[in-house]
Amino acid sequence: MTTMQDVARHAGTSAAVVSYVLNNGPRPVSAETREKVLRAVDELGYRINSAGRTLRSRKSKILGLIVPDSSHPFFADISRRIERSTYDLGYVVLIGNTLADPVREREYFELFREHQVDGVILTIDPEDRAATLIEAGIPVVLLDERSAELDAALSSVSVDNFQAAFDATTSLIAEGHSSIGFIGGNPGLPSADSRFEGWKAALDNAGMNADRSRRVEFSRQAGYEVAFEFLEDRENAPTAMFVSSDQQAVGLLRACGELGVAVPRELSVISFDDSDDALYTTPPLTTVRQPIDLLIDRALQILLDPPAQPVHERYPHEIVRRASTIHH
Repeated sequence: MTTMQDVARHAGTSAAVVSYVLNNGPRPVSAETREKVLRAVDELGYRINSAGRTLRSRKSKILGLIVPDSSHPFFADISRRIERSTYDLGYVVLIGNTLADPVREREYFELFREHQVDGVILTIDPEDRAATLIEAGIPVVLLDERSAELDAALSSVSVDNFQAAFDATTSLIAEGHSSIGFIGGNPGLPSADSRFEGWKAALDNAGMNADRSRRVEFSRQAGYEVAFEFLEDRENAPTAMFVSSDQQAVGLLRACGELGVAVPRELSVISFDDSDDALYTTPPLTTVRQPIDLLIDRALQILLDPPAQPVHERYPHEIVRRASTIHH
């Protein structure tokens, strides 16, 4: 059976664009591209599933949510807040926990499509795997993320991760630090890459070396293990660290305790997210706060009232000062 993705490949475009042509929206398509799509439809003998289209005209009152790890405190908090907000709107949420497995991710997308959900919130970069949702005409919005593959088809809401990391690192420079290390998420995730680039740009801007970085998974264990690479050689250790998630910073602080590194007297630490854990570490973490409730509210607005064109909205961050840095 010919699929919409087959048509997209034949026409040299995306499944989203094919959907816009066949459904006359919701987004405009140039006359030239429209002609290519219709020609591909004719040549491949593609037939629109009118029964599915009828079903899509009804409201299921179900939304989908994809998270990489539901046990991670940051994503657990996001899930809880989304469920609370959607309940107030009369919706239920199906949560897909991918465990960073592309196969599980694709299966959840198919499940959401079968259940004819009214929209999907993604907290991951789906690359091109979300095409099955776009093909079905299901609104999708990225929360705290952005997709290089599907940027023209999916809306996103987040803070400016680059600027937030730049500001956090600049605040450490303002404390007088000249050796600032970085622990961040694995390469390839847009938010993780932006935070790395923000740290690097701040150091470049100050004429400092950006050669003390490690990219690992967003977890306490990874932060703990990699911290020893920075801190065991005390004579050459950095005097400050920008850590791009609170969970990694929790692991870093444990390593500091085991090594006898005093925070913030010997090592200033700024992290990212302002999760509940940041309040209860020793010392409490200075961190970049994201306006999560605002991001969730806007993501839901986009899902339930999709704009004519994808939107990419950035919201202000805040550096919350606590005892893991030296205050001026």
